[in-house]
Amino acid sequence: MFAPRGLNDAVYSPGWSYGVITESLAQAFEANDPRKNATILYGTQFTPITKSWQYTGYFNKKYSTHQEYKTSTGNVDANWGNNYRSIRYADVLLMAAELWLGEDAGKADKYLNDVRKRVSMPEVTATTESIRHERRVELAGEGIRYWDLLRYGLPYAKQQIDASSLRGPLYDGDQQRFDMDWDVSKRGRLPIPQVEMDISNGVLIQNEGYR
Repeated sequence: MFAPRGLNDAVYSPGWSYGVITESLAQAFEANDPRKNATILYGTQFTPITKSWQYTGYFNKKYSTHQEYKTSTGNVDANWGNNYRSIRYADVLLMAAELWLGEDAGKADKYLNDVRKRVSMPEVTATTESIRHERRVELAGEGIRYWDLLRYGLPYAKQQIDASSLRGPLYDGDQQRFDMDWDVSKRGRLPIPQVEMDISNGVLIQNEGYR
């Protein structure tokens, strides 16, 4: 799903270029944060490469098609051997920091900085924004960010999601390919399928934004 298209590479197999990393995420990492290069696979390191519909120049390195994960049996595209990380200890620590924020500053600071120390980043004071920042860069590309944004509130979610429109120097294609105008009225939800609505005999009520 996430690997660059059109590769002929000894380390990575070609993929479909979906879910590209945005410029706003690339800029979110602090200087000298090693997690940036652990998260982002750069299109400039490959020749040849086929630029996809939304080519930002960045790809999700955590779930890319590294040759060591390539399976030898079954449908390779559907059975890639890269394990999905459903939860990590860093996630638990950051949840703890968030829970203790405003209750015990010492504990909040400790849990936040336990995550930062692992990657040799300097200590910071635990605040709402410093914890949110840490969750973003630590868990980037792992399918958690969107749900965090919804949890932080719809206005904040819209601000952050629309910021993904920011264009970077490696982008290819018209800006309209990257513009984002998140619809707050839908509250981050998908519509209930009409077939489910029909068989519920009026019990289900369609989600807001789709009525």
